[in-house]
Amino acid sequence: MTKLSFRPILILVLIMTVFYILISVYSGFDDILENFSSINLVLIPVIIGIIFLSIVIRSYIQKLLLDELEIKLSLKQNLSLFLCGLALIISPGGTGQVIKSYFLKEKYGISISKTVPITLFERYYDLIGISILVGISICVVFSVESFLILIIASVIIGLIAIAIRKELFFKRLLSLQQKIVFIKKLEIDEKEFFSSIKILCKPRISSKVTILTILVTFWDGFAIFLGFQAFQSNIGYFEATQFYYTSLMIGVMSFIPGGMGIVEGGFTILSSRYLEIATGVSIIIFIRLTTIWFSTFLGICVSFQELFGKNRIK
Repeated sequence: MTKLSFRPILILVLIMTVFYILISVYSGFDDILENFSSINLVLIPVIIGIIFLSIVIRSYIQKLLLDELEIKLSLKQNLSLFLCGLALIISPGGTGQVIKSYFLKEKYGISISKTVPITLFERYYDLIGISILVGISICVVFSVESFLILIIASVIIGLIAIAIRKELFFKRLLSLQQKIVFIKKLEIDEKEFFSSIKILCKPRISSKVTILTILVTFWDGFAIFLGFQAFQSNIGYFEATQFYYTSLMIGVMSFIPGGMGIVEGGFTILSSRYLEIATGVSIIIFIRLTTIWFSTFLGICVSFQELFGKNRIK
């Protein structure tokens, strides 16, 4: 197994920093500085608390999937594994979270082929949860853009639901791994891979995970909503989540790492009906820093501990 390198992540963080500086200058650097100077600091620990509890719940979902594959980890081991995966959540479509399979292989000797499907299912259920929240928000506040993106997402969900039981589909999917820098380094056995897929498709586990993912997605929405409130915005919960999750789905579909630029641009355009451009840019930068970038930073810290700490992977 090729040793992991965090250089691409650090480069991406640097690019992110430069990007946020550029959009701040373009949108009015002074206005954005003024917005951040008047931010409600009390809400920051509340938002971080919401995100961390979300991480704990999502790690429990991961444990349910692992248990279904008869991979038994303690709650601490499971949480540590989930946090390691967050180090690469900014990868295209979040697929870099298959890094968890690397840690399972190196630390517990569990086959990568057996566990990679867990990450794929997690992303699939995330798409379902986000689509349902956006769908409900459209019923409250209609948006043509969000409606069109929801249709595309629904088609993707439907196609995956049909194809998920077709072995030929996954053989073609595995053939695409050679085009993804990180994933192509993984040694995946097709039979073992598809065997895990069939187990995770069982109605009992899939229904339980779907419900939990939908609930935690709505929970995450409160962090988004409070992100607006931190800037004294009167935008409601469903408007806030619709702006963000619609933009997020566009970013995921673009397959650009972290949806960088796509999410921020989409969010700014959608929110411009209610907010000034500088305010919209300030809010999306704040939300991204307290959600995906906070999670990424946490993941990097835990991954470094796993790789270089006392109980590091040999």
